[in-house]
Amino acid sequence: MDNTVVQRALQALDLVYNADTAAEQRRQAEEFCQQLRNDSKASSYGLHLAAPGSGYASTTRHFGLQLLEHAISRNQENIAALREPLWTLLWQGMQEPLYIREKLVTLLVKLVIRLWPSAEWTDLSQQLQHMYQASEAHRETVLRIWQTLGEEMFVYDRDAMATVRKHELTNGIVGALLPRMVVEQLYPGGYRLTTEGDAMRTAAGAGSKKKKASAIPVEPGNEDGWLYRWSAHALELASAYNDAKEPLLLSLIATVATFLDWIPLKALVATGLVGRLAQLLLTRSDQVRLQAALALETISRRNSGTGDERDVVLTQFAQDQQAIALQYLAQCYQTTLDAEQWIDGSDALAAARSVSLTACNLVTMHWARKKLETNVLETPQPMLDLLEQLSQDARYTVVASALNSWAAIIKHDALGKTPAIAARFGALTEHTTKTLFDVCRLTQALGSVQTLDAAHGISEDEAEQFESIGELRAFLAAEVRSRLLAIIRGMCALDPAGFVGWIAPSLAPVFAQPDAPPAVAEAALMVVDSVLTTLDDFEQRALADGDQTLLAQVQGARDLCYQLGSQVVGFTSEDAALATRLLQTLPAFAFLLRPALMGGDDARALLLAVLQKCIGHLRFAPTAAGAQLRDLRQTARRATATLVRLAVLIPDSLMLVYGDLSLMVADRLADPTVAVTVKSYLSEFQLALVAGASTCTMTQRSELAQPVVQPIVATLQESMPAFQTPQDFIRFLGLPALDAAYAAQTVADDVRAELAAARERRNRLSHMLSTLQICLQRTLGPAAGDLSLAGVWGDYAADLLPPLLLLIRSLHALWNPVHMQQLQWQSAQAGNRLFGVLDMSAAERLMITGGAAEPQADAPTDPMAGETRAVHHALATLRDHAYRSLGRLLALRPVFGDALPGFADNFTGCLFADVAWMEPRHWRFLLTEVVRPALEAVGNWPGMTAHDSEGVAVLARFLPAWLPPLFDFCSSSLQEAWQAAAADRDGEPVDDAMVREKLLRDWTRAWSQVLADLLSSLATWLPDAARIRNDLQSGARIAAHAVQAEPSAAAGANRALGAFLLRSPTQMLASLLTAALRLLRVAKDTQAVDRVLAAVADLAPKFCLLVLAPLHVPPTPAHASTAAAYAARIAAGSLTTDNTSVADALRYWLTADLIPSLVGVLQDAYQIDSQDAALAALADVIHYTAGFSLLVPTWTARDSSGANELGDPGNVLRHAVLQAAVDNANAVAMADLVLAADQVVDEPDARRRRALVRVAMLPALAVEQSRLFGGGNKGAERRADSARSTGVSVPGDWTNRAMGGGGGASVVDSDEHFDLAALIP
Repeated sequence: MDNTVVQRALQALDLVYNADTAAEQRRQAEEFCQQLRNDSKASSYGLHLAAPGSGYASTTRHFGLQLLEHAISRNQENIAALREPLWTLLWQGMQEPLYIREKLVTLLVKLVIRLWPSAEWTDLSQQLQHMYQASEAHRETVLRIWQTLGEEMFVYDRDAMATVRKHELTNGIVGALLPRMVVEQLYPGGYRLTTEGDAMRTAAGAGSKKKKASAIPVEPGNEDGWLYRWSAHALELASAYNDAKEPLLLSLIATVATFLDWIPLKALVATGLVGRLAQLLLTRSDQVRLQAALALETISRRNSGTGDERDVVLTQFAQDQQAIALQYLAQCYQTTLDAEQWIDGSDALAAARSVSLTACNLVTMHWARKKLETNVLETPQPMLDLLEQLSQDARYTVVASALNSWAAIIKHDALGKTPAIAARFGALTEHTTKTLFDVCRLTQALGSVQTLDAAHGISEDEAEQFESIGELRAFLAAEVRSRLLAIIRGMCALDPAGFVGWIAPSLAPVFAQPDAPPAVAEAALMVVDSVLTTLDDFEQRALADGDQTLLAQVQGARDLCYQLGSQVVGFTSEDAALATRLLQTLPAFAFLLRPALMGGDDARALLLAVLQKCIGHLRFAPTAAGAQLRDLRQTARRATATLVRLAVLIPDSLMLVYGDLSLMVADRLADPTVAVTVKSYLSEFQLALVAGASTCTMTQRSELAQPVVQPIVATLQESMPAFQTPQDFIRFLGLPALDAAYAAQTVADDVRAELAAARERRNRLSHMLSTLQICLQRTLGPAAGDLSLAGVWGDYAADLLPPLLLLIRSLHALWNPVHMQQLQWQSAQAGNRLFGVLDMSAAERLMITGGAAEPQADAPTDPMAGETRAVHHALATLRDHAYRSLGRLLALRPVFGDALPGFADNFTGCLFADVAWMEPRHWRFLLTEVVRPALEAVGNWPGMTAHDSEGVAVLARFLPAWLPPLFDFCSSSLQEAWQAAAADRDGEPVDDAMVREKLLRDWTRAWSQVLADLLSSLATWLPDAARIRNDLQSGARIAAHAVQAEPSAAAGANRALGAFLLRSPTQMLASLLTAALRLLRVAKDTQAVDRVLAAVADLAPKFCLLVLAPLHVPPTPAHASTAAAYAARIAAGSLTTDNTSVADALRYWLTADLIPSLVGVLQDAYQIDSQDAALAALADVIHYTAGFSLLVPTWTARDSSGANELGDPGNVLRHAVLQAAVDNANAVAMADLVLAADQVVDEPDARRRRALVRVAMLPALAVEQSRLFGGGNKGAERRADSARSTGVSVPGDWTNRAMGGGGGASVVDSDEHFDLAALIP
């Protein structure tokens, strides 16, 4: 050890921790400290600086420990030699400051992860037992060691080696935690004493299917196991409890809790852990009771498993020893109701919530689980008693879980019909109904207060659990009210007629009072909604099953509901929220209005009353203003939504009263007091009704739809001349008239008339486009389902699309300043103001900045400000509706027929005209609403397969003109935008930066979705990689048309498009793949990168196999048929435009493009969250390069001539992949990656493949560097500052081979004992 280096280190640390140090001196000192971390003798310096007797300051000793941590994490030296010195430091460090003791614990755990259990460390439990018996401080340290080890292994998973050695560490921890007798029972023949035989690997018990699986090591002297030892010690402390024992008791519970998520379920029984923890619930300590309750809650969440273990958790709580655990839970809960028994009311509330969640988990996950066909609890009374107590609690955060338990019990086929349980339902129903009314009253009361302090009806401790009144109201609605309604639905399902007969007389008086309290009426409407919906569901199920008994019960309940329904429809209220709630209830009346019932007077009268109720809300007085007007508009929108819902549910019933209905609708459409937006939704209702009516023929549908569609067509055709040139469109908008108004001192009558005419033109066109978009959304495209009117819309495609394309092109032209400047503006103010109508509005900016926009100076008086805003709003509306309408219409097959010649060219012109002037927000919307729907729909029409020549011809005409240019434009523009975003902009206002970044991210995400859709379309044409390999190995003959791809769950995937892209001889596929990788390289947005990375990772291993297939000779004609079938999938023999085969082009893409891009993700600190996915993709590519070398029978290389010293084509491809990774990664050793790849190719488990590649690529991972500078403390911030200024270097000779500490097994070593299956779980 060089003393000069030590002195320099001391000087550097003095400079670092001295507040008066100059910035340059501090930077140099931190740079030296970083260099010392990477020094080959870092551990020697660390031990010297960390020694307690050295006399150094505690900050210096802590830095010494940092050097040791770096040496262990990076495996710079023989880390096994550090075990005894670290153990000595730990023993001697009991008087050290807490942060040093914590660092010592962390170092020991890192060493344990790398060396234990192994031949080099067989006595860890013995050492820890010795320390545990030394003193109170030593006990705390031992507990922290076990907690940290559990967290590193099973909670945070922060250490790469913890992932790689997880299997062995798990075995070691199991052997240390459980009593030896339990290990013998759980792993018969599969345990061993660590002093017997080969300490690294011993054959598992008979019947084990794991190759070389390690047995469970049990150390001599640890027969009781730590888990039993901790719980026994905790009971001992609790039995003679005093306040001095609380810290140790809490540490014991926390240590046990660390391992509760994964210890074997049978170990819970063998150690009696549930009962031991339950006894701690009665300790006279708030925190001990709370932590014990939380530990039991963790156990209750454990999956019940299968076979003998399926009821282990439930029986441990509810049956063993007369359900003693449930009794302790009940007693603990009762103490939370007595304020004198808890020092802190918030702790009492937390304990009560935990008890309630535990009971809920026991019921929903175990007792009332779906596959349980019988009641497994012989005595359910203790469980039911606890649930009854919890459900009557006045604290809503406690009662919510209990309500969920009751809902699960009632709905369960076996439990709901058990007499002992059903006997509790009467009282439960009454209490549930009362609680629902109370919750509605509370929710309404909360609507009139602004802060939680002013909230009445809820305790102060409970109010503190919420951030705002809004969050509390949302909780009451989602967690409490919905569960109360679930209980009501369940009770109604158990006895439909009886429940309705009981509840209806209670509800009738509410609807008979016009001045009924809104909260009471709201609760009553919710009950009606739940009851009618439940009865309708039951009737549909009974009809499907042919259950006449159930149908008779439902019919008996229906007779009681008609009178109640009439009372509900007749109920009126001036309260807007209550009127909305009533309209939300009306769709449930479908139960009473089915077509088969319309022969009766009651049903017909009720249906007309419902329709009149809805349509009556569409008209409101023109004198309404402000909040009243807003409420009336919202109510009218809800009324139209209710009409549409009824059209979907009971279209045939509505057709029976179509004459009366059409008169009502026509009256509202002609009514000037009905808002134009409401009229648009009325048109949606009409078309939804026409589409859903099963009695209508296609001719009748066309006739009934014509009054809705024809006005839209007429308006677009009339407006079409205004879309011919930008100047025509500018005049259509009324901008010259606005210019004249700005220039004149007094607005002339003719100018005023022109402004009014322009406003009328804009409004009429906006209204018709809004109607078109709403109707298309309901009746066209995949979401329309059975309501599709594609046949009707197809007749109008030739009339609708040309004006839409011209309109969009005119809108785009406005962004080009040339067109605006061609007008001779009379007023400079007008020119500036009117060109600004294209800018983002202040409201839009505020939505992005969250109200953080800087205050703007007051603008001078603008007499035409209202007209200017109207133009701005009209342009935004026209753009949005035109984009959405065009995207929907592209789903029509006739669009690509002879009726619209030249459509592809017109569409291309629409996209790219004036493209250079479009902002990111415009492109984001264009991609989302036009490009994505087009790519999803074209060629993907009902009844058409990917082999149909018509679809291929359409795709060949439509895509090449615009899709490759779109790849180039978006990729290049996004690259420039992200580069510009990375550049510093001095003086830029904060809100401007926020808006710019938000718009860029939105554009990036929209583009990533387009790319992901296209890549998913490719994937739908190919099975997954494992299936391809199985097919190539199988001896069954597979023809080209017989290859079956897996059905795609990805939204936006188009199988016909995928087939076209894969089999097209153009460069379109190459352009797509290049665009996807360019986004990975340039985008700094995790969501966008993850989306594209997932799609690329799915395709890459498939391409590996398909490009290797032509390079191998199939062993039989049947195998040759299969290989040819897959080669045909990618047209492997076809040539691209540069005379390269598709297979060669894909091979080049894998090695020259994909791998560097994946490595770029790994090294990019902005993409840390995406690195696991990139590692998985890299591991899969490596794995499938060996796809043919492992096939049986053997596939020989097609060309095995001399120069190929690497062997078969798979080896050649793998070597190219590894070389590309090393060439593009920092400090990754080829030898390490090769050794990792040798294991990856044989490993079937994807998680294990990723873990091993992660270790081999460790020096290049940005995530590892980020952890080095993490922690949230000032020291970490200083290290981060130093790294940013000097760069973080990883030693070039880094290798994993020292990991085993000399003679032990390495993680990536050629040693014959190395086996990944034994290292990774």
